[in-house]
Amino acid sequence: MYHLNPFGLVICTADGSTVPTDEESPKYQAYVAWVAEGNTAQPQVRPLDELKTKAQAAIDDYYRHLYYATVPNTAIAAEYDAAYMVAKRWLDNQALPVPERVKALAESYGVTNLQAAGVVVEKWTEAQAVAFDLRGAARLRAKLAIRNAANAAGVAAAEQAGREAMEDVVFSI
Repeated sequence: MYHLNPFGLVICTADGSTVPTDEESPKYQAYVAWVAEGNTAQPQVRPLDELKTKAQAAIDDYYRHLYYATVPNTAIAAEYDAAYMVAKRWLDNQALPVPERVKALAESYGVTNLQAAGVVVEKWTEAQAVAFDLRGAARLRAKLAIRNAANAAGVAAAEQAGREAMEDVVFSI
């Protein structure tokens, strides 16, 4: 019996050796005879490959969940995003009336409206960059561990390590 490896080479299932394409080779002749009997070498699907694929899909799903949970709750995230959009819009066109959010922040910190709007935009931008970097790093560490796992237990451990790493990526600005 024979199967194809990921590179399309024919592999003898009995001993794991590659079947050469040399017509003089006994292994090649045995393969040709096997095919002449109506057989076809199929791509081999290894259980570990399936586990790795499932684990990577789970990491991706968790990453998507984490992406939307970077700050403690979605109401706060929405508030930060809204504050950023209002401040950014006003900074881009200061002929517009000063937004109430910007005025309130400026009054509470004793700074100008321009400074307050600038701080909102700056802090939001920094937080997004940090969150992106941390989420991405956690995701890459988890995927690398999964790819390097040599057995099912290693895949499971890598998946758990990835989830734990990404759980640490929760913060607020």
